[in-house]
Amino acid sequence: MRVNTVSPGTTYTTIHADGGRPNAPEERAPGIPLRRAAHPHEVADAAAYFFGSGAASTSGADLRVTGGN
Repeated sequence: MRVNTVSPGTTYTTIHADGGRPNAPEERAPGIPLRRAAHPHEVADAAAYFFGSGAASTSGADLRVTGGN
């Protein structure tokens, strides 16, 4: 059995607006090395790696999708 995780950083989702801070991704962008938040498809694309044959020997990994933090 393989067990891996994906740890997203600041991502454009409705959670920020639902929490009363719709501009949170833009506010946090200056502190992110890539200077922007991730889009949900970018996090999904990273997670998809674990389902491919290229990750057949990968277990115990945490893929951080943080823009460099």
